Amino acid sequence: MASFDVVIPCYNYGHFLGRCVGSVLRQQGVDVRVLVIDDASTDDSASVGRALAAADPRVEFRVHEKNAGHIATYNEGLLGWARADYCLLISADDFVAPGAFARAAALMDAQPQIAFVYGMAQVFTDDDEPQESAHRAPTDQVVLPGAEFLESVCELGNLVSTPAAIVRTSMQHKVGGYRPELPHTGDMEMWMRLAAHGSVGIIRGVQAYYRVHANNMSSAYYGRRMRDIDEQVHAYEAIVGHFAGAIPELRAWSARAYRRIAVAAVTLAGDAFEEGDDAAAQHCVDLARRLWPGVAATREWRKFRVKKLLGRGLMRTVRPVMQKLGVLKGVDTRAAGSLYILRGKELGWWPAQAGPRAGA
Repeated sequence: MASFDVVIPCYNYGHFLGRCVGSVLRQQGVDVRVLVIDDASTDDSASVGRALAAADPRVEFRVHEKNAGHIATYNEGLLGWARADYCLLISADDFVAPGAFARAAALMDAQPQIAFVYGMAQVFTDDDEPQESAHRAPTDQVVLPGAEFLESVCELGNLVSTPAAIVRTSMQHKVGGYRPELPHTGDMEMWMRLAAHGSVGIIRGVQAYYRVHANNMSSAYYGRRMRDIDEQVHAYEAIVGHFAGAIPELRAWSARAYRRIAVAAVTLAGDAFEEGDDAAAQHCVDLARRLWPGVAATREWRKFRVKKLLGRGLMRTVRPVMQKLGVLKGVDTRAAGSLYILRGKELGWWPAQAGPRAGA
């Protein structure tokens, strides 16, 4: 019987913790252990975690006296504690779909070259939590060579939602932990690093549920998006630096990623300009030019120039008309390499060429 070690970092999510842990303990046909790590929460996470550990011997609880941050907490569990066949990192506010572990284990047991398996993650909010009883088990699956997955990440951005990704523990230990210098895009870099060492299994169906919290649409929001874009560049540079010798195509693939990010950066520059954050707008423009000089010939660049020429005051007046005419039509949010999708939808990428019933 396959064994699973599940690391659940928790910071002020005590009110979600019980459901997350319960979804893991109810997985059938596998052996599971759970490690809950409370990173010095200020809510009731510690008392909830201790109660869960006291109620089930499969649950272990740790608490940090001082906040260590999410990257250090991830690595503490994945590298210092996990030893089962497979491991999962899942936030305390998310939870696992019924049967997810058995499906992943069947695929990885049969094909030992697979580094990790992921499925879709259904998005929900605090107001519309899904019922596990309504879950429909997926039937389709495919295994991609690692290089093919890497090319797709360069083309499209992050393809995987963390709670839906199960990793072979021996491979996790081989490639190491999450990088402290990538607090916002460390997951994408991790999937690429794993794919450089093995194949990737994909399950076409809901393997986990991902909670979306409301964003504060302010200048701080644009600053956060700007950091995400910066870190995506660093993540690709790290992967190319480490693996281009073994996978020469990575340099050409990464050039596609830089073009995509350059376009997203210009779009973000326009948003930041409208919000009055000139420093963020200039940073994004400079980044876009550095990544891809040809960005100056794109539609997004022209839209940004129109905004600058009109100025913020006039933009507020003419924006409704321009939107109606399609002049300021938005771009796909995936252009920035993120997985922001509306609630009720599913996060995750299924390769079109795999077809509706791809076998493993």
